[in-house]
Amino acid sequence: MTASVWRVLLLVLVSIGLAWILASAEWSREQAYAAAILAGTALAWATEAVPLFATAFISIAAQMFF
Repeated sequence: MTASVWRVLLLVLVSIGLAWILASAEWSREQAYAAAILAGTALAWATEAVPLFATAFISIAAQMFF
């Protein structure tokens, strides 16, 4: 596996973990999902694991589905 695949997997795991932690901290489900999407988008943008334009589309699509 290439380095970018590992970065994407790490970003997904961090986002899911953040959503789980925030949901257990008595945040509403919507707040936890929004924070996880924000963190995942920021990490994807910072590491450039996916192209920048794709990061924007992924975050918008994630907001529509979650």
